[in-house]
Order: sequence, then C-alpha cells, then structure tokens
Amino acid sequence: IYSPHMLTALWLSNVKVAGVELPENELWQVVEEELMTVDDYKKVIEGGYYNWASQFMVEKLGNPMPKIASTLAAAPAARERYKDEGIVPLSNGTLTTPFECFCGARGMVTFMKDLYKHQDLFREAMKVAAPEMLEANRQSLRQIKPIGVWVGGWRMASEMLAPKMWREFVWPYYKAEVEMVIE
Repeated sequence: IYSPHMLTALWLSNVKVAGVELPENELWQVVEEELMTVDDYKKVIEGGYYNWASQFMVEKLGNPMPKIASTLAAAPAARERYKDEGIVPLSNGTLTTPFECFCGARGMVTFMKDLYKHQDLFREAMKVAAPEMLEANRQSLRQIKPIGVWVGGWRMASEMLAPKMWREFVWPYYKAEVEMVIE
C-alpha cells in the first residue's frame, strides 16, 4: 500500500497527485521549490528536528499527516494479508537521512548552494537532526519488525556531490542508518 503524500513527509516537498493537481493517469510529481529558509537550519539547531519539521509540514506543506493517516493505519493489516497469501514483503518502509529532507525542503539548486555558502549551519543542523531521525526509525523498526527496508536517497547519491562533501555529509549518516537497520 502506498500514498504519494508520504513523499511529502519524507522529502519535505509538495507532491502533485494525479486527479488532484495533475490530470488523471499522470505520475505523481515532486514540486521543486524553496520552502525552507536558511533561518530554518537555526531553528533545527535550537529546537530539534522534529519540533521544526512538524511545524514546517503544517505551515509549508498543507499538513500531509492527515492525508497519510489511513495508509499508515492500514499498514499492519496489509502486512498480515500479504503474509496470509504467502507473499513476503521485502521492504516495509523507506528510511533516509536529514540530507534528503533538507534538500527537498530547500529545493535542489538552493540546497546545493547551501553546501558551500551555509556549510557550518547545515553541518550543525545535520548533527541535531540525524540522531533524532535515527532513533525514531529505530523505534519504528522495532515495532514493525520487517524483513527489510529501503535505506537511501536520491539527491545524496555519490554522483550528485563532490567526493569530499559526500564523505562528510552523506556517508557517516547513511552508514549509521544502515548499521541501525542491521542492529
């Protein structure tokens, strides 16, 4: 089961949906726009990632959580139905790092500039957000007990960044997420 609105919460980006903002039978589309400001990095540093993100989602993303509530509520029963039919879901979730969330919220072009112009702020925001996301994901996995989950990113792919930046801003956080899943 899936809802494209889940991408809104994952990437902190608006997502256009077929039959709503797009014509029927179109694929969902992420809207590339700058919704997060440089000051928002400071808000994450001062108040924590989830405190900031929950307010950001309401103010900037039209509060996607009610739109995905029925999908999240149906997930346990759906997993059981798969199991009853002899289908093994190989992936019961999508995990990523704050890099993806900040990139989605800032818009890719602006975010890539941040990696040069506001590197210290971004670095500190990552240091605050990553442990919070890691622990939230750990608790979720302990509850769901999946066979596997998808861990990764799109914009944090090694082809998207200079190797030095990838080693600092992606690899340690990605590695920690994978190690947590294995744990």
